[in-house]
Amino acid sequence: MPLRTNGGIIGPTNTPSVISAVGRWTTPEVYKARKSNTWPHPEIEATGGTIVTSGGYRYHTFTTSSALDVTGGAGGADFLVVAGGGGGGAWVGGGGGGGGVLSASSFPIVPGPYGVTIGGGGTGATDTGSGVSPIGTSGTNSVFSTFTATGGGRGDSYNTSPWPVSGGSGGGGGTDTNAGGPGTQAPSGIATGYGNPGGSSTGTPSYAGGGGGGAGAAGGNASTPLNAAGNGGNGFSSSISGSPAVYGGGGGGSKNPTSGTAGSAGTGGAGAGSKFGSPNPAQPGTANTGGGGGGQGRVGPTAGFAGGNGGSGIVIVRYPY
Repeated sequence: MPLRTNGGIIGPTNTPSVISAVGRWTTPEVYKARKSNTWPHPEIEATGGTIVTSGGYRYHTFTTSSALDVTGGAGGADFLVVAGGGGGGAWVGGGGGGGGVLSASSFPIVPGPYGVTIGGGGTGATDTGSGVSPIGTSGTNSVFSTFTATGGGRGDSYNTSPWPVSGGSGGGGGTDTNAGGPGTQAPSGIATGYGNPGGSSTGTPSYAGGGGGGAGAAGGNASTPLNAAGNGGNGFSSSISGSPAVYGGGGGGSKNPTSGTAGSAGTGGAGAGSKFGSPNPAQPGTANTGGGGGGQGRVGPTAGFAGGNGGSGIVIVRYPY
């Protein structure tokens, strides 16, 4: 039988040689494949998260903290890490910032555990009816191995400090004319980072909060001429789960007077803002998207209305299988 070659070079892309025995590689074939670093690794075997095998990949999706435990094989994996979104502000509050996002491909994995932490969404601020709103909270970080995505910044509230509020994506500014928070998500090793600033608010006469920043775009500024709150920034689009999805959207800002419009939610699981006099409360971010919560408009002397809570984060890992 003639020796099977690939452009004159023997390699693992060819059918194993039949010179010595059918279905077996000869020693020279193995030597050349390993020397050229084309000798195939055995398939990766791992546990952890929700596991699905489809379309030539095995997917591990984590919505709670645990670990990817590689029990055999080695190779390159793709991953997405999304932090929790920030809570929305109150009393003409800004939208919560979307959770920061890290995305990478061909991350080398070998047997052993890789820790996974899922960040929680921040809590929306509560309107006390006294003119000072207790501060809400930012989202918390998500982690895969040594890669950390930063939680989204809380939306700012009226007459509170400190502001502006930074985060993976920054929270929107709250009245009175406060700037939005900066987005601080940075790249990490081979992973690209995604995060953007929140939008600014306006004071009299429109009284409107800024939109929270999204992983894909900055939050919108509130506009006095348009009498409108800022829209949340759009999130980061990814098909790592096997189908298109968007993560880390910014929450919409809120509006005080009954005229004008509240801010819409950015794509990626965020919540819309509310306005004074509307029966619709500020909306929360969706769980496991890292979306920011919407800002709450002033509702008068009645206490208890709050900005939307941020959505929790998610980690997805996939590899050829």
